[in-house]
Amino acid sequence: MLSPSPQSKRTPEFTTHNNIADCMERALLEDGHCLWGFVIYRCAYDNNDVAWSRLLQALRRYAHETLAYYRRLDMLDRFQLTVVEDEAKLNSASTSVVRDHFREWAAAPDTVARDQGAVEASPGLSQRYNEGGEEGGGDPGEEGDECFVDLIWKDWEPSVPHPRERPMEAIEGCTRPDVGWMRTGIRGVIVEMYEALRDQNAWYGEYRRPMSWYAGEGCGDSRG
Repeated sequence: MLSPSPQSKRTPEFTTHNNIADCMERALLEDGHCLWGFVIYRCAYDNNDVAWSRLLQALRRYAHETLAYYRRLDMLDRFQLTVVEDEAKLNSASTSVVRDHFREWAAAPDTVARDQGAVEASPGLSQRYNEGGEEGGGDPGEEGDECFVDLIWKDWEPSVPHPRERPMEAIEGCTRPDVGWMRTGIRGVIVEMYEALRDQNAWYGEYRRPMSWYAGEGCGDSRG
């Protein structure tokens, strides 16, 4: 008979395994990492620096609100968003371009990647920001609720489909069900999704294929 999970010291109404922040703290200890957080790639510019700033503020605000709910604001001391901006290389970049850049960043010996676990994590994730127009990113507004990010699986590679598999509508040239990235709202991505995707199998449960019309046209793999 399994013993019951202990109660969380910070939130006694939850077991410690139902307190997401407690789970993140254990994961950092088990994996030997000092920091947690995502790498954020800005892939839309269009002179909209205000919208971009609001997006980053909203991500940090939702991280604070979620950790406050679990009474683990101490985890903010180990939270880090690594922001990558390079208009010449990343403006309207495809996911393959962002993925390749992230792999190089994660492998470099002088980055924060090893403290964050980006090298070992599978799936390893980066985030790509789209801020509207043809990409459909939404306007962050004052609260940022309308924004989304694209979560990109670092280790995804195109695979050969089964002969009986019916091709789906192409997204960035891929007709497989899993195109290696998914679009999600920003409210739950920083804490809840980060904790969930530590499990390498969680991607398949969380994954939702982007609708091709919503993923933006003209962002094919040929750009990478």
